[in-house]
Amino acid sequence: FGRLSAWFIDRMRQCFPWCTDDENPTEKPKENNVVGWIQLSIELVPEALAKSMPVGSGRSAPNEYPFLSPPVGRFQFSLNPFYTCYRILGLKQCIRFSCCLCVTLSAVIGVLLLYQMIPVLLANMLI
Repeated sequence: FGRLSAWFIDRMRQCFPWCTDDENPTEKPKENNVVGWIQLSIELVPEALAKSMPVGSGRSAPNEYPFLSPPVGRFQFSLNPFYTCYRILGLKQCIRFSCCLCVTLSAVIGVLLLYQMIPVLLANMLI
């Protein structure tokens, strides 16, 4: 790709802040409102060079000049609720959530069992 750099007419690469509030977009963003950055790259090439190096739309073939790698770290839908919980919460929070869920279910099952057993135990004591 470096050998083609002599053919480029203009190349622009700039980072723009991604802010939490859009009250006045003309003002410089405050440090505590910036939640991320967007990097934008635009390259203008001569028409002859553009026709000699065809590219596809997005990541479709031919995927070159430049090569667009598949996205990393995107959410993958699954019907398995445990896998979905893991992907949304992460390992630590998923373990905490699972432990809390087990304790809560155990408590509910225990209360329901006691609710069903108390009349039987009282009846057995009276007979």
